[in-house]
Amino acid sequence: MVVRGPGQSTAATGTPAGGRESSGPGQPIPTVARVTLSAGGTPSSPVVWQIRLGRDGNRNAVLLGYEAYLGTTVRLGEEPDPDDVALAQVALDPQLRLLRSAFAGNITAGTSRRGRVLATARVAGLRGSQAIVVSCVNTSAQRLFRADGGLMAHWHGGLSVSQVNMRRDDGRWKVYLLAALPASRCHA
Repeated sequence: MVVRGPGQSTAATGTPAGGRESSGPGQPIPTVARVTLSAGGTPSSPVVWQIRLGRDGNRNAVLLGYEAYLGTTVRLGEEPDPDDVALAQVALDPQLRLLRSAFAGNITAGTSRRGRVLATARVAGLRGSQAIVVSCVNTSAQRLFRADGGLMAHWHGGLSVSQVNMRRDDGRWKVYLLAALPASRCHA
């Protein structure tokens, strides 16, 4: 069993395009946007993974893609940004559109989520560039906060079990559809 904590993440930093200093006098330096993919969430919202990686490298790649998806969405639940460039690295439409809408709604409402997340996942099916993952995510330690930092009453996280449909796109496994499953599927 591999348990991953919040310190494990991948970040790609911006660099000048073509290695040039600028496009000319007075011109801004073109850069690539910073992409932060984090399987571990953040220090105040860590994702603790309980994953059994096996000998099948293809299945392991699917699980690592899902870890990046969940960790990135947990990070953005804490600091919502529907335009974060990392979203397109972990999700495809229609899930990408749903995430952007949800994070925009969080900004409008002035809310954010913080707290530990426990997660496990297993590959239920893999065929070519399509995969199905069964995901169990426990957010019962998370809390919902208002813009002023106060705790929102009457909100509690809990166990969420999902069928996660993923597709290999641009060299990465990305989530394109989630469907709720009964809690009993968490142990199947």
